[in-house]
Amino acid sequence: MALGTEHGTDTSFGLYDERLVLVVPSDHRLAGRRSVDLVETADDPYVAMEHGYGMRSLCETLWAAAGMAPTIAFEGQDIHTVRGLVGAGLGVSVLPRTTTPAGRLPTVDIAVNDPAARRRIGVVWPARTLPAQALAFRDMVVRRGAAVLAR
Repeated sequence: MALGTEHGTDTSFGLYDERLVLVVPSDHRLAGRRSVDLVETADDPYVAMEHGYGMRSLCETLWAAAGMAPTIAFEGQDIHTVRGLVGAGLGVSVLPRTTTPAGRLPTVDIAVNDPAARRRIGVVWPARTLPAQALAFRDMVVRRGAAVLAR
């Protein structure tokens, strides 16, 4: 996204794109794979974010594109909790790649063979006049946001 991208009456600024991965327990049948088509997990139980979260909407779009409607075994409100439930062997999930070094979690991240398996991180603000503090924050994010996140 670029500064000034319009979404109805809102304006947005994209900071970065993040690839999504299939997260499986370390002893899962797919754990040794480098990449996977989501349809290969159609019979696996899933651990997903609850409805109303952006990650859930992204997953539902990916599942529909793969022609599947997986069984949701558990839902969570936090990506770390969802990853923990996967690590406990309660299902698989689609999440952003972890930054924790390999071997330190009981989960494995596997690339998803779908270019749409990504989420865009950014800010959105209404077209109406914002309070001075909100304008200052927005301007700082637009000016320095990507550099701050890179640290």
